[in-house]
Amino acid sequence: MQKIILSLVATILFISGTALADSTNTVVVVDFQKVFQDSLAGKDFTSKLESKRKSFEDTRNKKEADLVKMNEELKKQQSVLSSEAFEKKRKDFESKVQSFQQELQEDGMKFEKSRNDAVEQVEETTKEILADIAKEKSYSVVISKNAVLFSADNLDISAEVLKKLDAKLKTVNLK
Repeated sequence: MQKIILSLVATILFISGTALADSTNTVVVVDFQKVFQDSLAGKDFTSKLESKRKSFEDTRNKKEADLVKMNEELKKQQSVLSSEAFEKKRKDFESKVQSFQQELQEDGMKFEKSRNDAVEQVEETTKEILADIAKEKSYSVVISKNAVLFSADNLDISAEVLKKLDAKLKTVNLK
């Protein structure tokens, strides 16, 4: 969403002189957050993201429980094992803990990339829709509603954008 807002702000700055000089040009607003949250793609995204987060969390919890058990077993074996054997098992355990931490970090980065890619799918489709609507209706400027202090209700084209987004993009790919 931030990419859309930044590109819109840049567009506004670029054409503001022309748009304000010609009273026939129209400025409209879009509530991007509401469009994203209410759209079929946005709801699909939220559902898939929650499912993926839960799966990630379940896997993490299971691995953590396994490591806790291994640590408890290691403590129990300390008095029974020779110091060399115990040291070897302790290093093996520490290696598994480091591996687990690295997996968590990599999984977190994959999760974030997957999330960002899905959001970008919706953003790109929304930008295409906005460009089509602006061209079709001769809108000069489209501004994010959260960047405007006040606007008349008739300037808000969020419902139209939402309708077209739902027709064009019903689901997102969350890898």
